[in-house]
Amino acid sequence: LSYADAHPEFSHWSKDTIFLFSDGGLIGTRAWLEAYHDTPNHPDVRADRVVLHAGIIEEALNLEFPSSPGDNNDAYASLGIYTQALNGQQPNADVPMLVYSAAAAYGIPIKLHSSHSPLGNTLVSYSSSAPSSVFPKTYADNLASLLEYMAIQAFGIPMPHHALFAKFKIEGVTIVGVKSENGLNRVVDAHRVCLVIESVLRSYNTLLERLHHSYWFYFMFSVTGYLPIAFYIGPIILLSINLVLEAFALYMEGDIVTDTKSLKSTTTINTTTDPPTNILIRPVGVSSFLKTPRPLQIPLTVLAICFTLCTTLYKLAWRNTLLLNETPALYILGAIFVAQTALAFTLVPQLLLSLDSKTTTTTTTAEMKPHVLRMLKSLAYSFLGLTLVTVATLNPSLSAAIAVPVVPVVQTVCANVENTASNSSSSSSSSSSDAGGNAKTVGWVKKFARIAALQVVSPAGLFGLVVLLGGESYAKGVLGEIGRTAYWLEGWGLDVVVCCVWPACLALMVLVGGS
Repeated sequence: LSYADAHPEFSHWSKDTIFLFSDGGLIGTRAWLEAYHDTPNHPDVRADRVVLHAGIIEEALNLEFPSSPGDNNDAYASLGIYTQALNGQQPNADVPMLVYSAAAAYGIPIKLHSSHSPLGNTLVSYSSSAPSSVFPKTYADNLASLLEYMAIQAFGIPMPHHALFAKFKIEGVTIVGVKSENGLNRVVDAHRVCLVIESVLRSYNTLLERLHHSYWFYFMFSVTGYLPIAFYIGPIILLSINLVLEAFALYMEGDIVTDTKSLKSTTTINTTTDPPTNILIRPVGVSSFLKTPRPLQIPLTVLAICFTLCTTLYKLAWRNTLLLNETPALYILGAIFVAQTALAFTLVPQLLLSLDSKTTTTTTTAEMKPHVLRMLKSLAYSFLGLTLVTVATLNPSLSAAIAVPVVPVVQTVCANVENTASNSSSSSSSSSSDAGGNAKTVGWVKKFARIAALQVVSPAGLFGLVVLLGGESYAKGVLGEIGRTAYWLEGWGLDVVVCCVWPACLALMVLVGGS
C-alpha cells in the first residue's frame, strides 16, 4: 500500500499502472479480468462493469507475502517465483528472468517456486566473487526441481493469481515471500521487496512492444535455467506416438490381393467372380485389395458406449458432490471396478450375438471376431495416442504424467490380444478335454490379470493408488481442488482425463474381456 501510494510521484512513467486488490480469491480475479475485457462467460460469476480503463494490459506482477499467526516480523528468508499458469500456459521466459535479475541486483536470495534447491539459500548477485555453490550443478538437484515444476503444471491447479492472466495474453509471474522453517535468516524486508517491484515495473515501462523474442513453452529447473520446447517435446511425444503408429499398422494389416485363387486360399470368406470378365466381386466387409476385413460397427459402438458411460458418470458426480464426499472412497472405487469388469466381459459377446442375429451374410461371428478385436484395438490405440499427443502440445507435463504409467502397461497387456480368439479355437481341437479345461482356466486367469492391470492404470485406479498412499482426505482434497478449477476457472485437465483417457482404457478392458 505504501508503494502504491508513492508510485504516482515517481517520474518517467510511460505506461499506466493498475493496482488490483482481489476479493474472493481466484474467482474475484477472474471476475475482474472478464469485466475489464468485457467477456463474461460463466453463469455463476458476476461482476460490476469496470468504468475506468487503462488500455491493453501487457504485463502483470502478482505479490503474495503471507504472514503467520502471531508473527510480527514482516521479513522473509527469500523470494520465490511462480510461472505456471492455467492449463499448462506460461509467460514469456523473459519475465521470470527479469524478476531474477532485479532480485540479483540487490543481492536478494530467490528461488523457483517453493523448491529446496541451494539457489534459494544463498545471496545472489552479479559480482564475480559469488560462490560457485550458488547455482545447483548436480543432476539430482536439477532433476528434483524439474519434476516439482512439472507436477505443478500437470495438476493444473492455479496456485497464485497470475495464472488467470495468460488467458488474456498478459505476461505475468508471482513473487512469493518465503519464510525459513526455523525463523532465522530473514534478510528480505519490505524495503528490499519494494526495490525489486520498482525495478520490474521500470523494466516493463521501457517496453515498446509485446514480449516476443523468448519462449512460451519451457521447463524451468532453476531461476536461471530452463529447457525450451525443442529439448522436451520430442521425448514427451515419443511416449505416446507409438500407440498411433501401432493403430495404423493394425488398420493396414493384410496382404495385397493378387488374384482370386490367392484370396480363396487364405480366407474363409466366400468370394465370387464375374464369369464374362473374371473380375473379382468384393465380398461384404472386406476391402477390394486387402485380405483382412475391417468391421467397424462393433468397435465404434464399443467406443461410443464407453465414452457415454464415462461422461454420464462425470456429470452425475458433479451433481452429487455432497454424496460423494460423504461416501468412503474405497466403496466408490470398488463399485467402479466391479462395473468395469462386468462390462469388459459382457459387452463384446452381447454385441456379437446381436450382429449375428441380424446379419444375412455367410460370415459368422467366430470368423469375424479376430477382425473385430483388431479394429477395436486400432481405434482405442489411436484415440488414446492422439489424445496424449495433442495434450503434449498444450500441457506437456500432463501428457507425460498420463503416458508414463498408462502406455507401457497398455502395450504389455494388450500385446497380440486380438489374435487369441483364433489361436484358442485352433488349439482346442487338437487337445483332450482335460487339457482343454485347464487351458480355459488359465485363459480366464490371464484375462482377469490383464483387466486388473488396466484397472490400476485407469484414472479410477490411479486415484485409488493416491487414496492408499496419501490417505482418503488428501486424495479427495486434491480431486476437489482440480474439480473446482475445472468448474470455476475453466481448467480442462480433468475433462481430458475423464472424457478421453478413461473411455480409451475402458475400451481396452472390453478388448481383453472379449478376446
